[in-house]
Amino acid sequence: MARTKLRKQVLPWRWPLLFALIAAGLWSASQVIETRRIETRTAQLNTQTRELVRDKFIPTGPLLDMRIQVSQVLAERQLRAAGWQDKITALDLFATAVSVLSTRGVETDQVSTVSATEVALDVTMPDFASVDQLASDLRAAGLTVTVVQSRVSEGSAAVRSEIRLRPPGRRRQNERTVD
Repeated sequence: MARTKLRKQVLPWRWPLLFALIAAGLWSASQVIETRRIETRTAQLNTQTRELVRDKFIPTGPLLDMRIQVSQVLAERQLRAAGWQDKITALDLFATAVSVLSTRGVETDQVSTVSATEVALDVTMPDFASVDQLASDLRAAGLTVTVVQSRVSEGSAAVRSEIRLRPPGRRRQNERTVD
């Protein structure tokens, strides 16, 4: 009697449960197929990007960070084509620096022009090593970089730094840079 009662309670649920399991299985299979398709397409795009970068921008050497490396090559080509000694502006310097700043996720507090060919950045970084790494990355992007001042803010572990950017090869009078 107990078995009969249990069968009557469970029996109506067997077909909906079976259909739900089949539906969940089909949905899972479609998600796996779509994920594999996306991964395949991403791999194809990455390969095409590397081939394009090798063909047009960086024929030799390692491809470490393609965005920064391509930005640097483009900046150098633009400077050569425009005769950069007389025509580079502070906005051009900032445009070159933006790719590095955005890639590193730098919190920029203030940007100002010191002269027609010099930009000052006030940035907040987690530590002094991050400031040094940012300066190295900006130099790798083809800029002359001077870290004017770095200090720890009161009540915070963050480091605030003032960084000056100039066109490549340009220094102020009586200034030496240490790389």
